[in-house]
Amino acid sequence: MDWNREVDRAVISEVPIEDILQIKREHITEPVKRSIERYGNKPEMLSLILNMAIAELVLLITKVLEAIKGIHSRQQCENAHEDKNKAQKQDNGILTADVLPPEPVMIPEAAAYPK
Repeated sequence: MDWNREVDRAVISEVPIEDILQIKREHITEPVKRSIERYGNKPEMLSLILNMAIAELVLLITKVLEAIKGIHSRQQCENAHEDKNKAQKQDNGILTADVLPPEPVMIPEAAAYPK
């Protein structure tokens, strides 16, 4: 049950399916085969093997989420830096074309009285 829950969590966390299958193959399928060859049918060994596989999958999920968080924070820093640069340009009195205010339009009543 825990394995299925962690696999669902991994899929939602955008862990590649190939990585999940590799963990299953390396940490469940192969160890179960070796365990059956060495010790025969012992269900308590299966729970130990599954717990180790679950721990590996949780580590992989954590690494993927940290990588995503790092990319997201890096993008936020770049956006903040760009915003700061725009603000500095405005503070220095240098107005760029995208920052210029629209030209004022004279209303007809004011045009009748130029002075």
